[in-house]
Amino acid sequence: MAHEEAVLEVVLQGQRPLPPSWLGPGDDACFVPPGALASGLVLSTDALEEELHFRPGWLSPHELGRRLLATALSDLAAMGAEPLGHLVALSWPDDAQDELAELARGLRAAETTWDCPVLGGDTDLGARRRRLSCTVLGRSERPLRRDGGREGDHLFVSGPVGGAARAVAALLDDDAATLTSSAEGRAALDCYVRPEPRLELGARLKSDAHACIDLSDGLLPDLERLARASGLAAVLDLDAVPVHPSVPSERLESLALRGGEDYELLVAGPKELADEHGTLVPIGTLIPGLPGEVTLSGAAS
Repeated sequence: MAHEEAVLEVVLQGQRPLPPSWLGPGDDACFVPPGALASGLVLSTDALEEELHFRPGWLSPHELGRRLLATALSDLAAMGAEPLGHLVALSWPDDAQDELAELARGLRAAETTWDCPVLGGDTDLGARRRRLSCTVLGRSERPLRRDGGREGDHLFVSGPVGGAARAVAALLDDDAATLTSSAEGRAALDCYVRPEPRLELGARLKSDAHACIDLSDGLLPDLERLARASGLAAVLDLDAVPVHPSVPSERLESLALRGGEDYELLVAGPKELADEHGTLVPIGTLIPGLPGEVTLSGAAS
């Protein structure tokens, strides 16, 4: 058996069965039979690269596999799409092949959690650094978009922000002990290690929200993107933003507003959304003005 085939056998071990008539690993490409999709196809790709998104020791291979699929699925959540499956590509050092079985177990667990089987992919051994790429396929009859915001729309976020950035800041300072010494710190670390794509919320929102984006790059940058795409400005009430309890007040802007990797949803729509979807927290409004301009209000500003 060729070396690469042996690695693929390890990586694909325990893969979930595909729907009838679909072709996945074992052929040159995935095949979805005609008529299998009753709605539009939604595609997105995400990647995790060593030294850029994580460093050795930050995540176990199992956690890395789960995180890879979770972060990619967050883009489907933001568009209200239902997962169908994913493609995964791995660039991996030759001297770290013993980690691949654990990585595969992390992926299999994530695939089961979110009903998103592996459809195929690629492996590249001998790389200097670990690099993982995941392309997710989903379907949606009416995808949520960034450009649907309307003048007067209320802005909502689906959960606290800043926890993942607080964890990364501590890990970069080689100060993980500070995190694990308190419940708040451990919760922040979990935000980074185990992000949760808001798939169920996104699916419910697509019927009555106007615009949506996932918070991968930070609340302010992603709000600017949503407002700009919608041709509007925004007001952000800092006193209303749910900040993760691990974030010190003096680092509000760098961690909670610009830190990124929260993978919560930022939503624009009528004020009734908060009543209809209990996890949403109102944090601002879309207003006429320079597209993408965000004005900060509240005592914290």
